[in-house]
Amino acid sequence: METYDFSWAGNRIEVKSTTTPQRVHEFSLEQLTPPLNSNSKVVSMILRNSNEGVGVMGMARSIETGLLGNVELREKLWSQVLQALGKNFGSMPF
Repeated sequence: METYDFSWAGNRIEVKSTTTPQRVHEFSLEQLTPPLNSNSKVVSMILRNSNEGVGVMGMARSIETGLLGNVELREKLWSQVLQALGKNFGSMPF
């Protein structure tokens, strides 16, 4: 498994999410001690169940639009989406 959700050219992004009101996340030691001279960020999102708004697939497609010039990052995005959804992927609306 990768240390960070996204990593490229000295940049690191770790994305954490929760459905609780508190931003309580678990990190590995490696995630909290990034390489020297790297630019590391944590993205923390509080999610809620809803039948309205943008879903996981819509969000992923929106992110993908910003990655059009980078095939590697696009593949990484969809790999992460598939990993996160796991067995629920088949029930996702497209």
